[in-house]
Amino acid sequence: MGFVGSQRGRDMWDDIRFSGRSGAELAARRYRGPKGRRPLLCLPALAGNSAGYHALAESLSASGPEGRTVYSIDCRGRGASQATALNGPPDILADAEDVLDLMTLAGLDDAAVVGTGHGGQLAMIVALLRPRSTAVLILNESAPQFEADGAVRMMTEIAAMPIPSTWAEAETLLKSQYVQRYPMLSAAQWGSFARTHYLEKAGRPARAFDPMLGEVMSLSRGRLHDQTFWPQFAALSRVPVLLIRAELSDMISQQTINEMRAVHPLLEVERVAGQGHPALLNEEASIAIAARFLSRHDLGAAKPAEELKAV
Repeated sequence: MGFVGSQRGRDMWDDIRFSGRSGAELAARRYRGPKGRRPLLCLPALAGNSAGYHALAESLSASGPEGRTVYSIDCRGRGASQATALNGPPDILADAEDVLDLMTLAGLDDAAVVGTGHGGQLAMIVALLRPRSTAVLILNESAPQFEADGAVRMMTEIAAMPIPSTWAEAETLLKSQYVQRYPMLSAAQWGSFARTHYLEKAGRPARAFDPMLGEVMSLSRGRLHDQTFWPQFAALSRVPVLLIRAELSDMISQQTINEMRAVHPLLEVERVAGQGHPALLNEEASIAIAARFLSRHDLGAAKPAEELKAV
């Protein structure tokens, strides 16, 4: 694995390109923040990418008492990362390989990690494979298992994701599809929402994940929710964990939360009002929830790495 290079992206973040052990060229972002606080690594949802964490990363990396360096990754076949052959749903161990490669490259040990949906389950795998990698974990609408109806709905949406011709059309399309899940979004937030769902190519929206991902999702509906991660979650008993639960979620039941508390008695749960799966972490209340939790667990944090290193 080798570091290819980085450049400042839109004057807000560093675009990182590196070669993973898979041979794929992978992409990530780094939002430089003040020194002294634990760096944060953001792991996107199944079809998500680093853009989905922009609002959180921009806020948490800003100068101030809670500022910190924030990384987010595009796992292979999503966002700006190169795809590899898919014969079924994305292999969570392959995604973990990408994450561990970035953590090695960036010198991230005892980091704070936030994972959305699939990204939270991915975080559980990463923490198990490399125990010293993760010191604090935020599960954003993620749990050791998902509800079947919600999982099928999610996979159906991925499989049927349309490609609009213009950004205005993208906003209109997404609002019509998701307004019941996110009834409180402003016009500006719908525009930002579109930018997390699509890449920009030649000024137009483009698919933000490998087309094969949609195809295998259409063939796998009803199967992905069968995966459970209870042993991996139980192994996190030493790690402070916060579950951010969206009020309108159809992915995590109260019974699952009760079982999570039984496995991890110190689990904290915070609710985000007026949103469905996943919580977008793009408004003041949810960002404040994450910032408070991270700040409380910064004591004794390892210093964030100054520069990426070649390995």
